[in-house]
Amino acid sequence: MTTTPTTPILGVSQTTNAVAAQRTISQPNTAAVMRQSTLTHLEHGPVANNGRPLPTSKATPIGTWPKDDTQRAHVAAMFNANLGKLANTPKGEQRLAFQREVHAHWQRLSDKEKVDVLNEAGKNVKSGGISRMPTLAEKDAHALNERLATLSEEEQKKELEGLSAEQRKLLDAPKLRGPAVNWLHHTLAAMSPAARSGLFQHVDSAAKEGLELIRTNKPNQNFIDTDYDYKSFLKFNENPITLPPEARGKEVLIVGTGAAAATAARMLLQAGAKVTMVEAEDRRGGRLESRHYTNTNGTTAPEFSEMGAMRFPPTGRTWFHFLKQFGVKTISDFPNPGKVPTKLFFKGETIDWKPGAPTPDSVLLKQVGADFGKFASRLTAPIEEARKAHDSEKLEKIWQGYIDKYEGKSFFAAVKEGMQELGIKWGKDQLDAFGALGIGTGGFGPLYPVGFLEILRVMVNKLDDDQHLLPKGTTDALDHFYTAEMTDPAGNSVSLEKNAEIRLTTTVTGIEANAGKSTVKLKAADGTVQEKGFAAVVVTASPVAMERMGMSLPARDSDPVLSKDVASAITDLHLMNSSKLFIRTEKKFWLDDQGNPRKDIPQTIQTDQSPHGIYCLGYPGTDHGVVLVSYTWGDKSTKLLGLKPEERLEEFKKVIAQVSPEFAENLVPLNGELHNVDWQTRPTQFGAFKLNNPGQEPNQHAAFYQYQSAEAKDPQPDSGVYLAGDGVSHTGGWVEGAVTTGINAAVAAALHLGGAVADGSPMDIRKDKYNYEGRSAA
Repeated sequence: MTTTPTTPILGVSQTTNAVAAQRTISQPNTAAVMRQSTLTHLEHGPVANNGRPLPTSKATPIGTWPKDDTQRAHVAAMFNANLGKLANTPKGEQRLAFQREVHAHWQRLSDKEKVDVLNEAGKNVKSGGISRMPTLAEKDAHALNERLATLSEEEQKKELEGLSAEQRKLLDAPKLRGPAVNWLHHTLAAMSPAARSGLFQHVDSAAKEGLELIRTNKPNQNFIDTDYDYKSFLKFNENPITLPPEARGKEVLIVGTGAAAATAARMLLQAGAKVTMVEAEDRRGGRLESRHYTNTNGTTAPEFSEMGAMRFPPTGRTWFHFLKQFGVKTISDFPNPGKVPTKLFFKGETIDWKPGAPTPDSVLLKQVGADFGKFASRLTAPIEEARKAHDSEKLEKIWQGYIDKYEGKSFFAAVKEGMQELGIKWGKDQLDAFGALGIGTGGFGPLYPVGFLEILRVMVNKLDDDQHLLPKGTTDALDHFYTAEMTDPAGNSVSLEKNAEIRLTTTVTGIEANAGKSTVKLKAADGTVQEKGFAAVVVTASPVAMERMGMSLPARDSDPVLSKDVASAITDLHLMNSSKLFIRTEKKFWLDDQGNPRKDIPQTIQTDQSPHGIYCLGYPGTDHGVVLVSYTWGDKSTKLLGLKPEERLEEFKKVIAQVSPEFAENLVPLNGELHNVDWQTRPTQFGAFKLNNPGQEPNQHAAFYQYQSAEAKDPQPDSGVYLAGDGVSHTGGWVEGAVTTGINAAVAAALHLGGAVADGSPMDIRKDKYNYEGRSAA
């Protein structure tokens, strides 16, 4: 393929392609090629002039940079001076802009210049020169450290005897924080081991020690399957994707209006594309749905029910990045079992679970909890160790080993086998008890048949840790994706609300691809069908909904929309059933008059009966209570389908009365209003969330990496249609999987339109990182 490079802008790799329908792949600047280039240069000693042209195109930079390449000899010194300035830049928009400016210049440095920067930065670590403004005590500690280095061992001992414990702590652990440290940590952690080693072999030992302190300052928090930092890709790149002038205004279709769709749509609109969004339902949001109650006078009440996603772990860093950007607050207050006053109803017996206790007050359940803790720790501890050390090679080896062992095993089989390996005997009582206890957020018995790797992902990605809720609701949070304004390439202020065409009650009934362009059949609520062409299409619907669009069928008179492997994947991936029933109560009966939890009323109940999980939700600033009377999955959800919501409530109250009669008595729906959902019966969803069965990991792999068909080197056909949504992610049912795949699809669509993506984009995630067939990768 012939490519003609053009001048990069703000660290963005940009090329134009004269063939293949203007597809753009920056071959010289892909991560793999750049890594190899770095190693080649450094094996023969750093070279001076393999960097990109300076300066960046920014008219008024925040830092002091060379005016042009004639001043290139001073770039390393200027870079470190700018790091010092960045370290003390107050929090706000200018700090973020400065970090992005530093990041853009780093991408332009030659290998030798990078080594020079790292040498100086590494030496400045302990002095606080690139950390945030050190305190007076820290400055004194640094001065003492410098003096101690000149003393004999006996003199050092005498000097240290007079120090307090806090002073000793300052000596031993320099404070490593602030915007400069954060940027440098990201930069070092994002490098491949080979690329980092190539640079570090030319860095002084003292500087290397300081750099290692920064690199390992925070553990690797990336999700296990990709080990990719989506948050930093967005944070440190002012323009993650760009479109050339001739591609701006081309129309892109986004199928869906949930988190994945809104993420992709925002990125493409900001880059200059014309965005059309279609939604089969009469509301936007997908499975982010805060359904508000109605007051007796017909007005909308502040209380609401979260019909879809409701728990948000901070390890979903990309989602939290957006929430922070939009000023959306979360609270670490979700009433999970054991976090609030909890009771279990297990085999006809009521069992207490005190807040903060690791397990309920039951000999059997305590033992089951301890046993599973040993099993889980044996699997998660090695991963945590590798993450703390940022040892990506070790991390890959561990996870591949787990894939080899567990890819074809169910949750039930893996737990049973794991106990046997530990010499622990589990019979039916223990397995039933674990089904009621789960791994911290309630019973997982309905999930026993699913693939164990899906459950293991929840554990190693810490999706069950410190779950937050959104006090104003998920619909409110998603609305910010639509209303928050951005600046497009022409300098205009744009938003999805103002500038995207959003069609509700419109379904996609077919997609055809021809020479990289798509023709889509759109069916309106009145039955009218329109055929319309689009330059690119992003589909964020559930895998079953994709199948209903005909995407799994072989093409007849057009190019294939999806490869055979991906088409097979969307038909085979397993969707989990799920049901919820909410009511609004007159008061928050589980709280006392001061708003504190009552000791005689549980806030959460878990049962082995039909209600399964019961949660009391007292949203701040509201007068009435909201109770999730039943949250069920899988087979337990299926068994409820024959009952009307009112009938379900009466059945649930019978079980709850066994645990707490007063709790059951308070379950009177205000104004008789019930909110019920069975996600498997929603004609636009066909299920609640993707959860692989044993043996489906290869399907998952094919669906997730479909977006890389936009790269020329990828063997898949590039139809211009890209998949997104948590249903094709490795974290089905979690909003993080939705927003990250939305980013993937936006990057792919930009490349397909002839655009460019910033260095280190999701296109650099290695598709061959793991072998999901369950055999060790060669």
